[in-house]
Amino acid sequence: RRAMEGVDALIHVAPVYNLTSRNPEKEVREPILRGSLNALQAAKDAGIKKVIYTSSVAAVGTVAAGEAPLTEKDWNDRAIEPYARAKMEAERQAWEFAREAGLNLVTILPGSIIGPGFHRHTPTTVAFELLLRGKVPVVLPLAFTFVDVRDVARAHLLAYENPAASGRYIVSDRSCSMAELFAMVEEMDPTVRVPRARLSERLLPLVPVLDWLGNLLSGTPRFASRAMIREYGRRLQLVSSDRIRAELGWKPMDLKASIRDTVEWTRFRFIDTHRERDGAVVSVR
Repeated sequence: RRAMEGVDALIHVAPVYNLTSRNPEKEVREPILRGSLNALQAAKDAGIKKVIYTSSVAAVGTVAAGEAPLTEKDWNDRAIEPYARAKMEAERQAWEFAREAGLNLVTILPGSIIGPGFHRHTPTTVAFELLLRGKVPVVLPLAFTFVDVRDVARAHLLAYENPAASGRYIVSDRSCSMAELFAMVEEMDPTVRVPRARLSERLLPLVPVLDWLGNLLSGTPRFASRAMIREYGRRLQLVSSDRIRAELGWKPMDLKASIRDTVEWTRFRFIDTHRERDGAVVSVR
């Protein structure tokens, strides 16, 4: 409530991003739903005029191969993975609350966010450290849509500054398979040991077990759960950002530049330990 005093808008950023929680109800769903609702209620009580709320393309869903990209009209009603389910439920909750409270709500739905300057790793950025350390034995047959963190921030500002902004806005560059992502990293830095073997889709159910064993035996960060593989295995995270481009003039940076900056930040922040690591942001435009 104190944070809402004397301001005209609330930009509510993602409360939690965790795909491998041992207690998803307490650590994922509760902070996403209850925490978001608390913030919206405080905004209403303070008379805040506009709320920019961060949802996710996880609230939109995935498609099968050959299907058209999803748009802001779509909802991930088939969500299996706890984070995806919570994001979908929380955004619907936000819209219901906004209608009842008379809040001017706009929601931003980013893809998998990469780029430099994070306070700590996310389930998306940790993949870059694992790759740079040579801890990725095979290429997983998965595909996600990516966007740079700076472009996500810019989308929030555009939605805040434009009085005509309304509804949902998907914020993403393009869909990219893990094989394509790794190839771009290798193109930028041939010293990175990129795996050549590609895992068959029928072996995807084994990934969470191997991920768990890797964490147990060598302490490598977790990145995959059974629910995550069920959510994204044999599916494509394919969405359209045409609406925000046309209505708000949003234009993302080149994906290769974003990947380069993510690699540089990862190496500086987590691998080159002889350097000062005080939260420096590298390669910021």
